[in-house]
Amino acid sequence: MSFKEKLTKLRKGKHITQEQLADMLSVSRQAVSKWESGSTYPETEKIIELSRIFDCSIDYLLKDEEKVKNIQPVKQKQQSFFKRKSSLNLLWSL
Repeated sequence: MSFKEKLTKLRKGKHITQEQLADMLSVSRQAVSKWESGSTYPETEKIIELSRIFDCSIDYLLKDEEKVKNIQPVKQKQQSFFKRKSSLNLLWSL
């Protein structure tokens, strides 16, 4: 789910209009509309405030869940790097 989808879902889940959310953030209703359409993103300070309003993490708001699923944890990446390195060292020693 993308930022725009999450923002719309969270806003509607709290029964807040775009106008009301805009007032909470001191922005125009058009700014909120642009965020929800995906044509622009809010400034960092507004993202922080959105996380407070909707009681969710900034990570949740910004990370696209489909892309996150394909990312290996750092530990796994390091282990595979060291396996490749040890394999190369073995080849070079022959």
